[in-house]
Amino acid sequence: MPIARWILVYDMKDNFICQAELRRSQHPFIHIDKNNPVSHQSLKNEYTQIKKLQRLTEQHARDFVLHNQEAVDKLLEP
Repeated sequence: MPIARWILVYDMKDNFICQAELRRSQHPFIHIDKNNPVSHQSLKNEYTQIKKLQRLTEQHARDFVLHNQEAVDKLLEP
């Protein structure tokens, strides 16, 4: 698979601005597919969904720990 050397740049209203050279280093979770450009709005929506899932996961983990702590405390009561 060839490595993308350029990306298409759009403004916040999805208007094409230019073709830009990729940076030499980028975040490992970023995947650029030059044959399938993605709009800024869809990336923003995806990021929002990811953050929501992270918050929900953290809340569920907190609830799980608290529930388990309560169960252990009840078992250790004299």
